[in-house]
Amino acid sequence: MSILDLGTGLLLAAMCLLPADDPAQPDVADQQDAAINRQDVDQHGETARKTIRYKNLAAVSFGSRRSSKHWVQTGQGVLVAVDDGLQYDGTNLYLSLTGDLVAVDQKTRTTKWSTGTGGHWNQMTIQSVQSTDDQREPRIVVALKSAGGDDAVANVVRYDFKTGARLKKDVVLPEGKVIEPIAQFMGDDCGCDAPIAQLITDRQAWIELRKKYFASVANELPRDDLFDDGKQVVLVLSEGPATNCRGVKAQEVLQGEAGMVVRLQKQTYQSLGDTPTVRPYGIIVLPRADGNKYVIEENQQSFKGGPPVWKATHDFQVDGR
Repeated sequence: MSILDLGTGLLLAAMCLLPADDPAQPDVADQQDAAINRQDVDQHGETARKTIRYKNLAAVSFGSRRSSKHWVQTGQGVLVAVDDGLQYDGTNLYLSLTGDLVAVDQKTRTTKWSTGTGGHWNQMTIQSVQSTDDQREPRIVVALKSAGGDDAVANVVRYDFKTGARLKKDVVLPEGKVIEPIAQFMGDDCGCDAPIAQLITDRQAWIELRKKYFASVANELPRDDLFDDGKQVVLVLSEGPATNCRGVKAQEVLQGEAGMVVRLQKQTYQSLGDTPTVRPYGIIVLPRADGNKYVIEENQQSFKGGPPVWKATHDFQVDGR
């Protein structure tokens, strides 16, 4: 071991022995209950609406610039830098500058649990969670929100306060039944020189669009007789010239009384050096719903591994036959 390594190790060890400042404990007297409508999806894809009530117990916000006040140890024995945290029920809770969520026992200063979360969160809240149809004691969770996040969108993730396990049901689904597209096609070599988003409802429109933009892959796409029975529509999307994208797929499709919600996910990838220009596209065959809207949503989350942030980008109306 070099002198530098030894000196660094002694310094870190000494810092760990220093008494840690108590985490910031914001005044929660002004915190109000937030009740929002959520949905659970059963094994058949049906949805049932219920109200889940969140009560904020403590909260702390992080600015664009953060500086370390002391160090804590993760469950893997790694020292991480932290600033302000939260106190609740005998536990100090920190979100480290490197994106680790760490729970520390207030009395013994030992780590209860830790988990990696990514570093793009700017608010940490301790909440009690209870649904209107549940008579059990409220569950205590830790909620992390990114910029602009609130309980009504998927821009938030939650962890169990006692164990640190991430809760799976963080994404809010619109009302409706989860369905599978009839077919999907994607690629990165269409002829679109500018973004397009079209909902095709008849044979002739499909023939013309396929000839104009997809001549090189026409044999792989739906046939002309797709529209003969009047039961399908085709959603065609491309963002034009792009890089590092293999195409566009429907991640979720929900069918309700008012129409359909189609949630899109770009199939992106990382690369080194020069990246060629591609023209990614997605072609999605969906059931026809006359008189109803097709709402297209795209994931606007810019952080890798972050929760999806769905925003409506297009909507189409299908006239009755």
